[in-house]
Amino acid sequence: TIRRLAHPRRKKGFMADKDRTKREIVSALSSLSAEVPFEKVTVTQICERAHISRQTFYQHFQDKYAVSNWFAHALLQDNFQILGTKVGWRTAYLRTFEQTEHFLPLMRYLIQSGDYNSLRHATVRDAQTDFTNCYLTRYGEMPGELIAFQINHFAFVATEAHASWIDASCLPPASHFVDLFLTLIPQELFHALDVPGTEPLPCQET
Repeated sequence: TIRRLAHPRRKKGFMADKDRTKREIVSALSSLSAEVPFEKVTVTQICERAHISRQTFYQHFQDKYAVSNWFAHALLQDNFQILGTKVGWRTAYLRTFEQTEHFLPLMRYLIQSGDYNSLRHATVRDAQTDFTNCYLTRYGEMPGELIAFQINHFAFVATEAHASWIDASCLPPASHFVDLFLTLIPQELFHALDVPGTEPLPCQET
């Protein structure tokens, strides 16, 4: 069962150096998930693939389900804690989709598992918290009624759109899908947290 973790203070995310061992464990679990069903992957196999001891594994995670839970949470945290201050929407989501693609076998297990509903609700709550905190950091105040409404509902839309991309039988290029994805963001919310001049150029229609 994928268990919901307590919401930590948002400082560093998935790419933080202090999480190097956790990233290696995630990479090992993801690569193994491409070879055998997730349910059959053992901690021993993860440790062998990550070149770590079982003791090291259990210093970081309770079990393989805690690994997948941490990854899903840290992926959002890493990419959205700087939204609205250092990067805009396209950079934040392009990084999210590219990292998702790198760990695609694990992500596909997560959205196809029987526990996806609990993960989806946790992801929506994380997104709502991230977007609200980004607004608070940028403007020094909580969002007003309109932006708060858009944050709460866009978090649902974003989560489902992300899942549909992961589950696609033929995965569309991340950069192209992100360009389409950005059209889902309400205009007021988009402008409130975008950072012009920091974005890579969008893909051109062909």
